[in-house]
Amino acid sequence: MPFVVFPALYTALVPPPALVAPPSVVLRSRQADLAALLSNVTELIAPGAIPGPLSVFGDNAFVVVAGRSESRRLPMIAASRFERGRAVAIGHDGFLAEEALKNPDNTQFLLNAVRWIMAMPTATVAVVERPYVADILEKAGLKVVRLTTAQLQSQIESPGFDAVLMNATALDDKAGVRLAQALTIFVRSGGGVMMDSLGWGWVQTHPGKTLSADHGGNKLLTRLGIAWADGFFEKTGEKGWKADSGPLELLHAKTALAALQSHADNTMPLSASDLAQVGQTLTSAIGPLPGDEPRFLPQVTALTKRFAGNTVFPIGVDQPVARLKTVLEQNAIRRGSAARQPAHISSGSFPGAVAFDAPRLENQKVTVAGGVPGWQGTGLYAAPGAPLTVTVPPTLAGKGLSVRIGCHEDTLWNLEKWERFPEITLSRPINQPTFKLTSAFGGTVYIDVPEGFAKDTLTVTISGAVAAPRFVRGVTSLADWRSSIRSAPGPWAELEGKNIILSVPSGVVRTLDDPEALLAYWDEVSDLAAELYQIPKNRPRPERYVVDKQISAGYMHSGYPIMTYTDEIARRFVDLSVLRGRSGEPNWGFYHELGHNHQREWWTWEGCGEVTNNLLSLYCTEKLNGDKIGHPGLDPKIMRERQQAYLAAGAPYAKWQDDPFLALTLFIQLKDAFGWEAFKRVFAEYEKAPQESLPTTDQQKRDQFMTRFSRAINKNLGPFFTAWGVPTSDAARSQIARLPRWMPKDWPKK
Repeated sequence: MPFVVFPALYTALVPPPALVAPPSVVLRSRQADLAALLSNVTELIAPGAIPGPLSVFGDNAFVVVAGRSESRRLPMIAASRFERGRAVAIGHDGFLAEEALKNPDNTQFLLNAVRWIMAMPTATVAVVERPYVADILEKAGLKVVRLTTAQLQSQIESPGFDAVLMNATALDDKAGVRLAQALTIFVRSGGGVMMDSLGWGWVQTHPGKTLSADHGGNKLLTRLGIAWADGFFEKTGEKGWKADSGPLELLHAKTALAALQSHADNTMPLSASDLAQVGQTLTSAIGPLPGDEPRFLPQVTALTKRFAGNTVFPIGVDQPVARLKTVLEQNAIRRGSAARQPAHISSGSFPGAVAFDAPRLENQKVTVAGGVPGWQGTGLYAAPGAPLTVTVPPTLAGKGLSVRIGCHEDTLWNLEKWERFPEITLSRPINQPTFKLTSAFGGTVYIDVPEGFAKDTLTVTISGAVAAPRFVRGVTSLADWRSSIRSAPGPWAELEGKNIILSVPSGVVRTLDDPEALLAYWDEVSDLAAELYQIPKNRPRPERYVVDKQISAGYMHSGYPIMTYTDEIARRFVDLSVLRGRSGEPNWGFYHELGHNHQREWWTWEGCGEVTNNLLSLYCTEKLNGDKIGHPGLDPKIMRERQQAYLAAGAPYAKWQDDPFLALTLFIQLKDAFGWEAFKRVFAEYEKAPQESLPTTDQQKRDQFMTRFSRAINKNLGPFFTAWGVPTSDAARSQIARLPRWMPKDWPKK
């Protein structure tokens, strides 16, 4: 898989010729490096993992394997030479997980990469915290030393090894910073480093921190022209990611920048597809770079100053200069003072402007339940660019509490079209008794409580915000709501039930007369989920639904919060006549995403990710909407035809896994025959089971569900699963062989 470079773009890849070998020599060397890394490697897997991209921008860095984000590709594995040393970076630790290394291609890549960073056959590699990797390398005849992170930290300045294989998160803390500095010297002196990490996963687990300033691996590898970026990948192969997935030159950020420069100058216009790829490459690449990166970012800034106008949304991949300007604006916001941020020009469009004459409230005391983790509402809204002053008792500072501005948590950087600014929320830890905080976009103000916090009632004082509509079921009076609260000037409202909270535009609640009845419905939805899946109705924290102008994936997605669009859905959330009426399709999505939040891995095997959550959709449409279908795809005639076609094709299990409504039919047949109580007994059994008895592999999950359900109904479901083509083991079927065999009475005849 040769590394091809546009002839006019050589200077984007390498320093001036007086300092390095000629471009042709550089390219031949890079081709040889790439060939060595991918020798006998076809497709890499990372079971259960969703890898993320890398930024590849350095003169001596190059892309090794690409992933796919929507219709564009981005680097997933990269490598670099750095003075006398070498480095390999991987966009997820799942590629070197024990299960993944059972795949011969993963093992081959591991051996290729370690041999490449070692440079010499007689070298020694230090493997940090991965004994199974060390075993594979030793069996291949390589010299290995096994180290803990602490041992690596103590030995790196006088190492008895020539290369290091480790996870980048070991560089996150203060000791990691020193280790990163030592590893830089180690690589410069001829050492090799192989590291893995996951950009989007790191961002999720490090609130208030950034890949550009805080990610330990980036502190090392940005010197080599590589960084872990945000975003996630779809597969490019049948089971994973192909080692040869097409040309890689436009995935290198410097090549992409030079191509964009030529396009903007009209000296070498790009095709629409290449222009979109360039935009995606550069958007992803510059996000994780520190603001003082000296070689690449100044070139990007210069280009945007020449060709970018005002930021006007929407912005698509066919507007790469505008996208770059947006990323640079976000980087400036991140680097700017938390106390002073001017309002962004797009904030008035979304999440919304606050009237200049809206009263700014001073010394508003907010009570917070310390024993309830997550976002706790305040009834306050921060205007874009308006500073808030937050005060807490000194005993609460530095205890893990945070202030959050904005409920629109989704970031959109990986999408091909941005309907709004891609990142608009702000979260800062409460580390001082008094501090100022400003959001360029504004948003609803929350106090974010960590897991395990003391159950005391806390008081936080906030000044500088405006009032926003907020109704708390069982607390707020309907009279106060109707007379004043629903008219508060904040552009976003919070409706809080006992177990479900809605964040909607204030415009949809201005005429809402009875939020108490509305929230009673939503709490009933929550209770039905607990009832079906056999968990306590009193939750550790309420579930949240948030509507947004644009979300990161799909039309709705699960999580905390559950996200959906701000079109007619926002009004459906608060229209009790719709919510209590016959469902059809409108309510299905609400239940569907909440079902995702309740799925257990024990009874959700591959192919059931979009299936077992729909048990809640069925349950709620029956209980709340009097509808046993709930979705057009479950019309009995359509279901029967779908099943007959599947059986006529020989019941190919791969088809069952790929068609959620086909797979759901199996569960519907069980429900129709044995009722919801059978499911509840099975789910309760899982909840009470010792952890060590729960399944971990797909085979175990299928086997246990079949055997547990069979015992719950006192019927042998082995023939039923076999007829559906769902694989179960001989051992599992033998466990239930003495029970009466069961098949649906209306099972299609051959």
